[in-house]
Amino acid sequence: DEMLGQLEGCIENLNDREATILQLYFIEQRNLAEIAEIIGVGSARICQIKKRALEKLRDGMERLQAA
Repeated sequence: DEMLGQLEGCIENLNDREATILQLYFIEQRNLAEIAEIIGVGSARICQIKKRALEKLRDGMERLQAA
């Protein structure tokens, strides 16, 4: 599917920490506290990074759809 390929491309543009956090949250279904312990930062920081990563994905997909 074309959209899936576009999403994969956007995910590749995330930095390692952002990609790891999204994988732990959405694929491994870990909560913010668990991810914070794994990454070594606070839960609030994980929430900020997750939000920024999702915004990057959304923006990237919107740009691709507009092209």
